[in-house]
Amino acid sequence: MGMTARGGDPVLSARRWGRPATAAEDWSRIRELLRAALESSPRQRSAFLDEACGEDAALRQSVDALLAAHEEAGDFLESPQQVDRMAADVLGDEAAPALAAGRRVGRYEILELLDAGGMGEVYRARDTGLGRHVAVKVMRPWMTGDTARLRLFEKEARAASAISDPNILAVFDVGAADGMPYVVSELLEGETLGARLRRSSLTVGESVEYGIQIAHGLCAAHEQGIVHRDLKPDNVFLTRQGRLKLLDFGLAKLMQDPRDDAAPAALSSSSSTGLMGTPGYIAPERLAGQPTDRRVDIFGLGALLYRMLAGRPAFGGEDTLSDLHATLTEEPAPFAVEADVPARLQRVVWRCLEKRPEDRFQTAHEVRSALQALAVAAPAGRRRGPLAAAAGVAAVLGATVFFDHARHGAASPGPSAHPAAPQAARGETSSVEAYQASMRGRYYWNLRSAEAAPRAIEQFNRALELDPLYAEAYVGLADTYAMLGDMLYLMPHDDAFERAEAAARRALDLDPTRAEAYASLGHLRMHAWRWQEADRLFQRALELDSAYAPALQWRAYNLASMGRTREAVTAIERAQQLDPLSLIINADLAQILYFARRPEDAVAQCRKTLQMNASFAEARRVSFLALQRIHRDQEARADLETYRALPDGGLGGSVGYGYAALGRRREAATVLRELEAQSRRRSVPPYDLAVIHAGLGQTDDALLWLDKSLATHDPESMILPIDPRLDSLRGDPRFAALLRRMGLPLP
Repeated sequence: MGMTARGGDPVLSARRWGRPATAAEDWSRIRELLRAALESSPRQRSAFLDEACGEDAALRQSVDALLAAHEEAGDFLESPQQVDRMAADVLGDEAAPALAAGRRVGRYEILELLDAGGMGEVYRARDTGLGRHVAVKVMRPWMTGDTARLRLFEKEARAASAISDPNILAVFDVGAADGMPYVVSELLEGETLGARLRRSSLTVGESVEYGIQIAHGLCAAHEQGIVHRDLKPDNVFLTRQGRLKLLDFGLAKLMQDPRDDAAPAALSSSSSTGLMGTPGYIAPERLAGQPTDRRVDIFGLGALLYRMLAGRPAFGGEDTLSDLHATLTEEPAPFAVEADVPARLQRVVWRCLEKRPEDRFQTAHEVRSALQALAVAAPAGRRRGPLAAAAGVAAVLGATVFFDHARHGAASPGPSAHPAAPQAARGETSSVEAYQASMRGRYYWNLRSAEAAPRAIEQFNRALELDPLYAEAYVGLADTYAMLGDMLYLMPHDDAFERAEAAARRALDLDPTRAEAYASLGHLRMHAWRWQEADRLFQRALELDSAYAPALQWRAYNLASMGRTREAVTAIERAQQLDPLSLIINADLAQILYFARRPEDAVAQCRKTLQMNASFAEARRVSFLALQRIHRDQEARADLETYRALPDGGLGGSVGYGYAALGRRREAATVLRELEAQSRRRSVPPYDLAVIHAGLGQTDDALLWLDKSLATHDPESMILPIDPRLDSLRGDPRFAALLRRMGLPLP
């Protein structure tokens, strides 16, 4: 349903609440029964109405409709006069919309009624100046003479318009037409969290994600000196784009405005007090009439988290005076075992729900950080290269977002001085800081270095803290995780690829036309030997953005593995033309030329790349392999030793194979023994051991290790069909069997 969230405003229509449209009723009798029902305890209410209404079903339905509307409105302790007005609105002629389609309110043309509530009506309208659709909320006609209500309406507009944040409903305009105050806001498509919870339960992952976004919105409000004070499921809106919005700042308190502290609220059975809000979500200090600050929202956030995780309110049933007492005197019931709520998450909820403000988290930033920390996963990574670099990756992973398929990537929101504006293009950001962080992440990613990889992750996460819906930053994380599991081997590849998959899919959730995300998924499918699917994803990426160089770069590897080497060379050459300063694309051009059995061209390309950066290890590695193929052994040996001394060089399959191909069998055997010894302490790609055995002419051992490589889905096995280092094995039937296992045709 297209709407802005109602929050405390129910849809007060007789048709919705079930009242027979033709029933002839005694209005004064209905109102009297309503007031009496509100003053009775919830356990006595049903019996009271059974006796009072007798067999008059129409009378009972009307009173029930008013009770339902009253409870959803959230204004449970209204005066008798306010109850009378609400009854007239629900049951009387005043329930008709205040504005007809086609009417103009300022420059806004009314199109249709979306919702109606205790304080106003919400319409879909067209902004005739900008040509966009917006939501226009007008105050109910019978309320314009109510000074207190008018002040609340005006304060809601003032409070909301003071905040610019992607997790808070954007207010565009305020005004008055024919004595009718109105507020203009963005038009949302989706449903309230309350509606979502009434429809079905949430997973732990979804609850944490929503909690993070709520905390993010509160951070922005609190930084403007505004406390919401009415957090509840119906004041949280879930858009179809996956963004969460806080709504209805009608009870918001400007922290610098002392007039907003209400007088102490007497908790009695009377309904004549002035306290407004939703039982179960109102902080204890507010119920007791004590001074309040932003920590009342921390309590409300805790109550929301409990409701999402437990499937029930933390205190009572959210709608009666007894529930207010429960907030002061009782503790929430423990989470059910079957809810599977992690202990650390339970501790976050309990701390938010502490009775004393000083015992809670003191800021929304603290809650957000605590929730983000719950998503951390820091597995023991595969280490290749300097120990310090691997430790750096582990440290960054300890502060990064964990993605899983169940929730397609939890956003990682955080405070932002320059948050993304709601008029921002899908998946893009208007935050200069987020954009800059993502660009820095890409710079570090392009270095393909064990030292730079942690910095890349750090920068992409920084971008998502600034704008949790920045699709490009998710793509950056996907590509970095893939690199950690493939080229650098600093994480187990199955874990790294799972994270990469979830991040890429999150990017597509945010922007289904994101070319970069399709390319990232194609890269992962290629490693899974799903060659045709990978090629379709690469082509889809290029349809969306023909100038996206990494799509051509990765497609070149996929084409080469399928035996389409001429097309592969064309693709990688085009990638290099599009991004001539990319070290990795230049090095990969040399690699594809090496795969195409063009070693002289590969050597020339390596020299061009090394002129750009003599320390770029990947170019140096391809160089000594290609030089060995054309028997320039002295140069090959020099490049091999240079590669071993580089930070991202060291030992590996290429080094051992290089020694063997140069006739230095003793050095090759030494590398092999060192790698075999390391494999007992950490994960060493079986493919590395296979190519060394192939270089030494040990066919049986080479095929045995290749079998292990395929069995473990070693990422390096992707190049098995085209790797010149394995040419000595290609005539063996066992090698052909390996190709069949990969879904490839025989050579």
